[in-house]
Amino acid sequence: MDYLAFTGDAILFAEDKVNLQGRLANLVSQLEHIGLSINSTNSSCVNTVAEGRRKITMLDHRPVATSSVSSLSATDNLKFLVVPFNWKGKLPTAVLKNLDRMLREILVVPL
Repeated sequence: MDYLAFTGDAILFAEDKVNLQGRLANLVSQLEHIGLSINSTNSSCVNTVAEGRRKITMLDHRPVATSSVSSLSATDNLKFLVVPFNWKGKLPTAVLKNLDRMLREILVVPL
């Protein structure tokens, strides 16, 4: 796990909350073994629950046990690899709009 020494962002996926707790506890244990830790002030946890029959996804805002990492609320946003997210997924960005504007600026500059 020493390859995580320079990792700023990481995501853990699990089938359910129990498995997420286990994976998070294992990660914390492995990091401690090599002298690293999770910065709980810059970390957050999202646990979504799928309701198959109604085809909806709900936020489980209860904290994950064995962790000092806080859970996101329905109004919280976060950035992962500079891309903004909330508990439902990726948020809209102005990247394409900004790129289009910059390309137009280049086209009008006299050469």
